[in-house]
Amino acid sequence: MSVKQNLYPRIKPEYWWNLRNTGKELPDVSFTPKSISNVLKVSASFAFMHIFSVLTSLELIERNGNLTAQGHKWLMDRKYEEVCEDIIGKVYPAELVDTIPNPLENRDAVVKWFAAQTSAEPADVELMTDTYLMFCKADPTDFVEPEKEEKPPEKPVQFPRISPVNWWTIRDHAKDVHYFIFTPKSIATVLKLQVSSVYNTILPTLKQFKLIDDDGNLTKLGKLWINDDYYSEVCQELIKDVYPIELIEGIPNPVYDRDKVRNWFQKMTNNQQSFVYQMAATYILLSKADVTDSQVKKKGIKLIARELPPLIEVPKEEPVIEEIAEIAVEPEIKEITPEIIPVERKRAVKIPRKPKKAIEQVSNIPNIYKNNGRFEFYIKRAVSRPKAEVNIQISISADFKSDKFDYVQEMMNKYLSFS
Repeated sequence: MSVKQNLYPRIKPEYWWNLRNTGKELPDVSFTPKSISNVLKVSASFAFMHIFSVLTSLELIERNGNLTAQGHKWLMDRKYEEVCEDIIGKVYPAELVDTIPNPLENRDAVVKWFAAQTSAEPADVELMTDTYLMFCKADPTDFVEPEKEEKPPEKPVQFPRISPVNWWTIRDHAKDVHYFIFTPKSIATVLKLQVSSVYNTILPTLKQFKLIDDDGNLTKLGKLWINDDYYSEVCQELIKDVYPIELIEGIPNPVYDRDKVRNWFQKMTNNQQSFVYQMAATYILLSKADVTDSQVKKKGIKLIARELPPLIEVPKEEPVIEEIAEIAVEPEIKEITPEIIPVERKRAVKIPRKPKKAIEQVSNIPNIYKNNGRFEFYIKRAVSRPKAEVNIQISISADFKSDKFDYVQEMMNKYLSFS
């Protein structure tokens, strides 16, 4: 091993330990200047001059960055002390080792020795001292990770979210009303929403799209947005400016892959489901870029990308109901309020409110069958029955003889008994 005169290894202990830990975690790692710069977050030139050169001079790596046999031992905790002793024996002179037998307890003496022997800058002398003492300690557990500053939790990534109905309504209003100022109150009035809802969702969305400025006026892009001739181009521009390329290229047909779009926003934003659906709807709205969609939304028609199953055909014929036995009762019938209980098929059967004759209560009506599907109609009719009430009054004169009462009572029991 050859070391230039008056030049001893200099490497920050944190660099030393970070590289060693990286080698332990990634056995096949190659310590090239570029890989070292990526691990330590330093420039490639610094990594080459101050770190790569030190590792090669200590025979831990080869010129191509691969670990040597000594380098593999360096990564092993049980061999680490042996490697450090070998480095000290090969790199540092016996004068230093013999003169200062306890360097860990005599740091000042080590500093003075390097200063006298190298005539280097004080900062370099301190770094040589730290490197030598690190080899003398030879403790693989000496490394302590620096405390990481606690960062405040990152806010979820927010993408624009506005319902298609609100999008078209506010756009059409801006077309009709020249010099419309987009303020929370004016937008809330047009959309019939609360001011707080507009302030938290719609207004930030329009600003994020750069359709309006901080004063609420339409920008140059916003004026093109309300122009039907440029609407499609504006939507494409908004997608490029706001959404990442992995979404645009990863889901080339968002209108037909709505579930994939929602899953992407859920993964990227980790927001609640309602917010995710709004973000996905906004992105799909821009992807369609169809200005004629405005008229469809006004009519309240919901467009569905997937094909719906065919509807079941319902017979147009009126259900045939058999005749019901009638009872001839002369007294007047009170008005009847029908109670209709449809099952599966909601079609009411008309019942006359004032039938001429009373009808017995009905519960069984023939079933109707169509295409192996069952449609049942149950009709329950309330019938009012007449009530007869007879009042009989018997008058007995005052001169009636008392011995005749038993006879009268007997006749009443015989002819007027209703039991």
